[in-house]
Amino acid sequence: MEIQRLIPLPAVFKITTSLFKTLQEVIEKEFPTIYRILLVSDPGGAKEYGERLRKLPCVYYTMFIKGGTIEDVMEVEKVIRDEHIDVAIGVGGGRILDTVKLATSRTFIPSILVPTALSHDGIISPVAVIDFGDEIRSTRAIAPYGAVVDINIISRAPRRLNLAGCGDLISNISALEDWKLASKIKGERIDYFAYLLSKQGARSILYSEHVPFSAGFLEDLAEGLAASGISMIISGNSRPASGAEHLISHALDRILKVAHPHGIQVGIATLFTQRLRGQSVKRIKEFYKKIGFPLSPMEIDISKETFMEAVRLAPTTRRDRFTILDIKNKPYDWEKAFEVYLE
Repeated sequence: MEIQRLIPLPAVFKITTSLFKTLQEVIEKEFPTIYRILLVSDPGGAKEYGERLRKLPCVYYTMFIKGGTIEDVMEVEKVIRDEHIDVAIGVGGGRILDTVKLATSRTFIPSILVPTALSHDGIISPVAVIDFGDEIRSTRAIAPYGAVVDINIISRAPRRLNLAGCGDLISNISALEDWKLASKIKGERIDYFAYLLSKQGARSILYSEHVPFSAGFLEDLAEGLAASGISMIISGNSRPASGAEHLISHALDRILKVAHPHGIQVGIATLFTQRLRGQSVKRIKEFYKKIGFPLSPMEIDISKETFMEAVRLAPTTRRDRFTILDIKNKPYDWEKAFEVYLE
């Protein structure tokens, strides 16, 4: 008989229009005896929110850092240890959230994440993308204790960042196809519950009936990204949300002098990988047109030659991940798939 699994899922996920009040309520309810809370925010776009939240009576120590590097992680770790911090709150974009996520994982304290944009599924996931100097790595971390999403704040974020969140979520469609392929060819085990959550996360916006980037649409996006993150917690890896499209994006990160938002790159690459495996992309294209998402690499100034070079390099960015690129590995196949951008 198979033993039931015990999976440490986040305890809190709140969507609100009153961050200050909601966060205070979460802290009072979830951590009633805690009195040393660290607030980490960035000195840029999130500073106004960080400045306001630092006035919460429960906040003991405040840091404003750019985030995203291993040096930032170590700086936050040092404060956690030196100041005997019990809980850390991260307020900002992906760099801040991932910094707090990894620092709290390494010091074994809980974290609450407050995103200022919905640019990727890292708001709940057990993965932190960190710059280690020699390379940027997706590092295993403990998922946050919870997340609080303020729709009013998210709606003020640059549209490009919320578009990136849409692309990151839609890319689950491609990732799940690669997971099925790896199961068929390599015998990889598919976790049904993780698969289902990832699929429903993508469908939450693909079939959203709300006006793009309205409050209702942003709620759908937040819930979808949370579902995607939880799918990775359940599976124990990033398989439910990362396939060939992510490998192409990683390769673009290496090639381009200045990479585009991760979600934009994987969203564009999803059209290519889906066509490469012979799948229809009609519904995805309709959705992209509806929300104003780029329909080709050329729309974001990536030439065909650069994109094809990324396709060639993609499998080398993660050799342990079997994808459609390991089967369709000839330039002829890529040329035919690239026609999806020319239609």
